[in-house]
Formats: sequence, C-alpha cells, structure tokens
Amino acid sequence: MITNRQVSPDLTPAALQAWLETQGVDTTHWGQADAKTIADLWSELQHGESTLYADPPLRRVKVVEVTVRQGTQLLIEREQQLADGRVRLRNRPPSEKMHPGEEPMDAARRCLIEELALSGTAITFPPQEITARTVRDESGSYPNLVSEYLFYSIAACVEGLPTSTFTIPNAAHADGDPVVAHLWAWVQA
Repeated sequence: MITNRQVSPDLTPAALQAWLETQGVDTTHWGQADAKTIADLWSELQHGESTLYADPPLRRVKVVEVTVRQGTQLLIEREQQLADGRVRLRNRPPSEKMHPGEEPMDAARRCLIEELALSGTAITFPPQEITARTVRDESGSYPNLVSEYLFYSIAACVEGLPTSTFTIPNAAHADGDPVVAHLWAWVQA
C-alpha cells in the first residue's frame, strides 16, 4: 500500500520483500556479509527509524554522528558483531538512526548511552552549532536499495572510556537491534 509515494510500514516482511523485488531491488544478498536482512528493514520501518518511498524505491534515514575525542585521537566504531555471528566493518564515529520527532542532541545522548554503555552524567555537549549534510547512495546495509541519509554531526565530551580498543555489548539489542556488540578503537584525528 502506497500513500503519497510513501510505502506503508504496515506491510509484513514477506510483502515488503515482494514489493522491493517488483520494484527491481534485488534482495538476494541481504543477510549476507555486511548486509542486514528484510526483517531488519521491516523493523526499522516499524520503529520509524527509516521511511521507504516508491517511484523509484528510496529509503530515507535521519542519523546523528557523534565526534568523541581523547587528545588528538578520535573514537570510531571499528566493527559490529551481529546476532547471527557475522561481523560488519564500520570504521566510523558513533552514530545512531534517529527516532520520529527526536532532536539530534537527544539522539546523540541515546547513541552514547546505548552503544558505549555510559551513564547520562558521563556525557556533556560543549556549546556548538549542529551541522547537517545529506548523502544519497546505495545502502551498505541493504544492497541495491538507494538511501538518502540526513546526517547531523555533534561533538561530545565523554568521561570514563578505556584508552585502548574495547568492546561493549549493545544495550538496544534486546529491542530487536541485530547488533549484539560494538568494537571501538581510537585513531589519530
């Protein structure tokens, strides 16, 4: 069912897959290597973390990226460990899909709490202007599906992180997130 070119999030996973395939989106390799599954996309749509449009198929996502520094080093998520045993290489700063109506600063705080197992009191945000940029590209998570990302970039100060590479279980995994753990590393900025 399509309304204003937006695909209804009420589709079942099977109906979503069938619709994607009728639109020319090959899902054969979803759930392999770094790709997520149809069920993962369906869950994103159900939680409002992404929106799917037709004519041609387009996934829209709002993402917050958080810059965390330790001296001259920058924190990056080196990889994600998935529930099915696969490992996704990331090499990017902490980032999180935003929830409907969520402000970028709130999403940044949630990102650091969920992905780094921090308490809210360990996180501060210096006065800053939040920058935004839009990127349209084929999704790494969903091959053959073009995605439009609205990235909000925010700097944060964080207390209590290890000074070397470390792994943290994903607090959001219990809510259906396919990522069970994050491997973090410090790189020269």
